[in-house]
Formats: sequence, C-alpha cells, structure tokens
Amino acid sequence: MSLFSWLDETLKRIFRSTPSDGPSTGRDNSIQESNRSQSGETTDTDPDPSAVAADDEAWPTDDTTPEVPSNETQAGEQPKQDPSLAPQEGVEWSSHGMENAPSRYVAIWKEAKQTAVESNTTYSIDEYHPAKISAGNWVSALEDLETIIKQENSGETDMLRTEQESSTESPKPRSCHNQQDKADPDSSHSSSDDEPRVPIEYQQLWSKTNRLLNDLDYDESLANFHPDSVSPGQWDTAYERLEARYDALRDKKVESLNPGSAQHQTTQTNQNMFQSRLEMVIDADNSDLSPAGICEDHQQLTNWLEIWARWEGLRRLAEIERVAAPVSNSTGVGDQLADSLHLAGYETLGEIRNASVADLQEVDGIGEQRAQTLYEAASTRPVGNIQGVGKILEQELLNAGIRTALDLTAVSQDTLTAIDGIGEQRGLQLQGRAAAWLPPQCDPPSELYDPYQPPYQSLSNATENVDQLERVLYRYSEVEPLLSQLRDSSLTVPDDVDLGDILLEKLVLNPPSAPEDTIDTGESTWHDVVQTLATVVADQDERPDYPSSVRTQFDLTPVQTPDINFVDIWSVDTPAVALEQLMELKQKTKQVREFIETARGAVETHAQIQASSSAAASRLEAALTQHVTRLQAAIGSDSFVETRDYVTTYSEVCASTISLAERYPSYPFESILRSLSGTDQSDSIPEATLQDFQTILQTADEALAFMNSVDYNHPAVDQDSWEESLRLSLTEEYPQAIQPVTNQLSRLDDGVWDSDDLAAYEWQSFERLVGHLYRDEGYETTVTQSTNDLGVDIWVKKADRRLAIQVKHYQAGQSVGRKTLQQLVSTLAAGDANEAIVVTSGEFADTAQRYADDFGDELSLVGASELIRRLSESSIPPKPG
Repeated sequence: MSLFSWLDETLKRIFRSTPSDGPSTGRDNSIQESNRSQSGETTDTDPDPSAVAADDEAWPTDDTTPEVPSNETQAGEQPKQDPSLAPQEGVEWSSHGMENAPSRYVAIWKEAKQTAVESNTTYSIDEYHPAKISAGNWVSALEDLETIIKQENSGETDMLRTEQESSTESPKPRSCHNQQDKADPDSSHSSSDDEPRVPIEYQQLWSKTNRLLNDLDYDESLANFHPDSVSPGQWDTAYERLEARYDALRDKKVESLNPGSAQHQTTQTNQNMFQSRLEMVIDADNSDLSPAGICEDHQQLTNWLEIWARWEGLRRLAEIERVAAPVSNSTGVGDQLADSLHLAGYETLGEIRNASVADLQEVDGIGEQRAQTLYEAASTRPVGNIQGVGKILEQELLNAGIRTALDLTAVSQDTLTAIDGIGEQRGLQLQGRAAAWLPPQCDPPSELYDPYQPPYQSLSNATENVDQLERVLYRYSEVEPLLSQLRDSSLTVPDDVDLGDILLEKLVLNPPSAPEDTIDTGESTWHDVVQTLATVVADQDERPDYPSSVRTQFDLTPVQTPDINFVDIWSVDTPAVALEQLMELKQKTKQVREFIETARGAVETHAQIQASSSAAASRLEAALTQHVTRLQAAIGSDSFVETRDYVTTYSEVCASTISLAERYPSYPFESILRSLSGTDQSDSIPEATLQDFQTILQTADEALAFMNSVDYNHPAVDQDSWEESLRLSLTEEYPQAIQPVTNQLSRLDDGVWDSDDLAAYEWQSFERLVGHLYRDEGYETTVTQSTNDLGVDIWVKKADRRLAIQVKHYQAGQSVGRKTLQQLVSTLAAGDANEAIVVTSGEFADTAQRYADDFGDELSLVGASELIRRLSESSIPPKPG
C-alpha cells in the first residue's frame, strides 16, 4: 500500500463531515457554540461569517487544540478565496463553511496539492479540502499535509530521521485524559454522547503510526487503536499502548536499514559486496568465522562492517581533507543540547570524537548513555544526515553499500565516482564532510599500522585493535609537527639511532598511560619531553655566534653550548628525569646567549675607556675585563643572573661617566671614574654604590642639558645653586646632595616660560592666564568684568585669605607706577580684601617699589621675572611656537 493510498483510505474514516443542508451537530456544533459564547455572542443562531477568527486569533477549534496563527493576512482580515477552493460537484461541504478555514491551512493545502501534481501521483487529496475538515481537526489535518509535502520533497529516510530526533528531544504529550476530560461535563465544550471528541495528541500519534506501518509494508492491523474503538475515559491507556507500538515499529524501521536485514539481503549484489569486505578483516583460516555465516546475523554483520570501515578510513587518513561538521548534524541533538555542547567548547563532531565519554558526561544534560551515543554518532550517522546527500543520492549510496559516514570514508574515490551523480569534486566534498570521526589529518608511517592490521580472529580482538589504532593516530597527529621540527633542526643524532623510531616508541606506540592522560596533565609526560627538546634545539639554532671582539678584548676562550645527548635523554626511565636534563640544557643555552649579549655591550664600553683621556682608564679596562671573565665563569650556576645584572650596570655606569666627563670637563666626573676603577681589583664595588652613581649621573645629565638650554639668569633656574649641588654630589658620591635639583627639574617638566611667551598674550587673555596660575596654585579665582571694581581684575581666595589682584599687561621696558598701587589698596580700606597684589608682564617703577615697601606685607608686587618663574614651575605650558 502506498503512502497516498493509505492516506486516502484513512482520512475517510477520520475526518467526518456533516451535510451542508443543516446546522452542525455533535462535536462541531458544541465547538462553534463555545467559540461564540467566549466572544459574547448568542448560541441560538447560525454563525455569522463576520465572526470568524482573525488571522492573529485562535483557530476555530476546541479548547485542547493548539493555536496556529496565520502568517498570510493582517489582523482582522479574511483570507481571499482561491478559485480552486470553490465547491465542486460531488463534494460534501461541512456546515461550518468555507469562511471558517484558517488561511494558513488553505495555503498549506494548496502547496500539498501542487506537490502531489508535481510528483506524478494519482492520489487525490480532496479529503483534505478545507471545506471537508471538521473544526476539531484543523491541526491534525495540517500536520498530515505538511508530512505529505515533506515526504515528497525529502524522502522516507528524512521522515524517519525527523521522527527519531523528535522522539529524542521532544517532551511527551500531556495526558490525553486530562485534556479530554478536565472540562465541566455540563460545559458547551463537553463531548457529545453520540460523537466523543478525539484528543488531538492521540489523533496525531495514530496517524503517524499508520504512516510508519505503511512505510514498512507490514501486514498488520491497527484497528484496535482506531479512535472510534477507544472508549471515553480510556484515552491515556490507549495512548500509552499506541505509543509503545509506534516505538517498536520505528525500531524495525531503523533495523531495516542495517546491512544484515532482509531488505539488504534480498540482492545477491549486496551479499557479494559485504562478503568481500568481510574477507578483508576476518581471519577465516584461524577461527570459526566465515563471511557467509556472519551475513546471516545482521547484528554481527553490522559490527564487522563497521570494523572494516574504520580500518579502511584510518588507513586513508592522509588522503581525506576535513570539512567541519557541526554538532547539530548528529541525530538527537536539538537546539538546547547543541547550546550546551557549544558552551562546553564542542562546536563540531570532530571535537566530540576527540573527547572521551567521561569528558562528554561533564556537559550539562548529558548522561553516560547519551555521551556514548554522541561519541559514536560522529562515525555512525547515516549518509542521509550528511550535507549534500539528497533523497536520490542517498538511495544510490545505500545501493552501493554505503550506509554511514564510516562507509563514506572507507571507500575509494573510484568507488564514489562510479555512483551516478557523483563526480570527483563532489566525492571529495562528501568524504570530507563524513570525516568528522577521523583523527586530525596527518601522514603516519606505515609501521604505525602494522601491529593493528587485520585479519582478526574475533570481534572483540578486532574492536580492541581498531580502537587502539585510532588512539595511536590521534597521538601521532599531535607529535608529527614536533617530529618534523626536530628533523629539520641541527639536532645531532648518532648514525645508529633513528630519531623517528625513538619518538614513535615513546610518544605514540607505548605511552606510559592512557591516551587522554598523556597530554595536558599536571604530570610530566614524554609529550612534554619532545616539546621541550624542540624548544632547546630551536634555542641552540638561534644562538648568536661568539663575537671575536669578546675574545680579543677580554682574552677569553669561547664558551661552548652544551651538546644534547639524545640517547641519554631517551634512555631514562621516566619523562620527569628527561625533562630535568633538558631544562638544565635549556637554562645553560639561554645563559650563553645572555652572556654574549652582555659581553658585546662591555666591548663597546671598553672601547670608550681606551679612547678617553681619563687617568683611571687603564685600571677601568682591567676592572671591566675582570667582571666579564667572572660572568662567563658563572654560566650554568645559580649566581649567573645576579652576576649578569651587576656587569650590565657596571658597564653602563662606566660608559655614562666617560661620556659626561668629555662633554662637561669642568665638573668632577673623574672622581666617579676613580671609584669605578678601584684600588684593589679583587674587590667589586657594592651594588648599592653603583645605583647611587646611576642616580647622580642621570640627574647631572638632565640638569646640565637644561642649564645649557636657558639663559644663565633665567628666573626659573638658580644656576649657582644647581652647580654647587652637582659638584658636591660628584665629589662626595652623595645622591642626596643633588635632590633639590631633581625636585626643581620635575617641576619644570611642562615647559619653561620666558618674556617672549608673556608678550604673546593680549591684555584680556593675560588676565585669564594670571587667574589660571592662581588656580594651579590652589586658589579659588574669579575674574571680574571689563569695568573694574576699584581696580580689581581678579579676586582669589584660599582658606581665610582673600586677595585683590590687579593685572597689568605691559611690554618689555614698560613699568607700573605708584598711582596704580594707590587705587588698588583702597580695597583694603573698604575691608573687601586682606591683601592686594599687582601682577605685570613688565617691571615696577622705583616709586611703586618704595610705596609697596612702605605699605607693608598687605601689598605685594609680582613682576615679569617672578611671574616667569612661577609659570615655569606650574603645570601650565607655554603657548606652542
């Protein structure tokens, strides 16, 4: 019986319609009455077409039917009548009328009708005509139509896969009994005694079971489960029994795809193909196994064909380019589980396959059984689940004995391209998408396969060998880059030692623990050893040559980098011991490189000393040579770092002192050079003294450069005081003596002002500049309006001090007289301020200075020199350029 024929027969029994010459009765009538009563209408008249539910409202159905909103019309509009939906001769119309048909159902019905025409089927779907569906069955009928469309477009295997995923992820339906009988028996929603209402969940399950039964072509009756055969109140029991029957039929459907089932054993072609594959992996001469006997047991055949496919796929590891397959490609992985896997870091099936079952169990929502299923799904997923495999191609692949992703990776390109519809490029793509189960692509040597190759004498022996081979290849994929790096390096290996053999033995073939424990654990492993070995070899390859200048300047014998004794390292019992030896080599190689860098700097300092006119030059050369020699002797010892830092500092202090002595010969830098040379070359200058020298030299360099950049009489610099501090610190080797210079230099970091900077301001902006200066010094300031207040331009305040400031912007050579001061001090007499200040960019006349002296501390004068000093020490930079 075909799918469409079954639907034709089934629907005649399920979806009943009432004659069009009278009102609806039973279920239909009660539902319409309920819909009208909910909207406030009376129930004693026929339904008004204008009262039909709008597209965004509930469908005209009973209270247990889920709402299915329309997406085709705006709220409040009715779907347009399609001419194809007009009444036809011989068609019975249900009393609820065409106007009650939900627009979504109408659209799906038209699509299903078109699909049936395009598929060249003679089956008529008139039973699904919207006018023939009773109100309680809209959703069920809609699902049947969608199934027809899906099966015609995707094929039976896609339908089965969808049902399997649904059964895995979807929650079980709510109790049929609760949905059927919860309502008040007296309610208008109650079922009629003449026509009991069918719960929609039961109707859907019954239809789905019939489809599956028809698909299997079983001679079996489901009459006992027909909705008409279920007594009221027994829906829950009937649903459980029908669900169990559906599960059993679904298992038979899955079983029918196995190569040992009757479906696959009906052709001699498949028999011969499977037997030839079995002959490649079973040891028929030394065991009771035979290809013919295995083919008689579909479970045994399935297991052995999986062994064959895994062996062939692993053997072709280097040939197949990977294409990442998302975890959602695995059967039974819904959106929620996919999100959990993504959060745990599993984006692809390959990452799941590379994990352990224990790792997968740590993901939220995954137990042991599901973890095992997910792990196996990367290899056992049906070919229909692989992207690019449609219904027709799936059948072609199945006919060729290619059932799963394993099979796709096991067959050769010649086998694939011989299948109709598969060219070379498509064959490569399909294999790449199926290769998620394989270890990362690499090119293993043939000797890795030798211990595990078939034939096998038992299934357990075969499984153990193939499992071990897969783990070995995973390890090799991680080791291969390191192995290539070592082979390309300058590592010296004895002629009778094969580097690859030793590494494969330690890292791949016989690791000290389980594969998941050999990488990324807290304990030392052979994998850590080879990584460290590669690093040590790279360090040695990058080591700079021993400079000839170091040999000649300091009369030293070139230091040698220790050789790597490869045999000794790999002959130890544990990786921890090997790592200890390698870390010693790594440390010594690093110290040799650092010695060479430090010695090069000392060579440059030695040249400076030789070229200087210092009386201490010869002693400085001897002292520097002594320190460099001592550093080379410290290579490989715990004191190397401390000695390296000391020699670096000593060399830098010598070079800085000689440079400053040459630039500023009038300053006593020779005193520092004498101390650096020492009177007894066997004694080193204390580290703290070297640091004091560095502080003095750095400040002296900055201060002398600054004094050379400004006028000798610049208001911001007391050059006499600075020179005195510098000389004292150099002769006494006392850094505290130079601290005042250091402090003032830090205050001048924002720039040094001069008279030209003041002259660049207009009088109003100059007033604002003065106000800014007082704010910078911590005062609250208020600049008055242009019309002055008793000659006050700025009011400033700090704590209990209130200052009245008058600002005079004069050019160089102009001076402020007595009259200006007399006008300002009137503010003091008025009690508005307790101090008056006159600030000018020019100078003060003698009369003004005498007046201020006579007036006392309440009147202060700030001329250009003091203003420049204060601005230079402020955070206010001069105007650029």
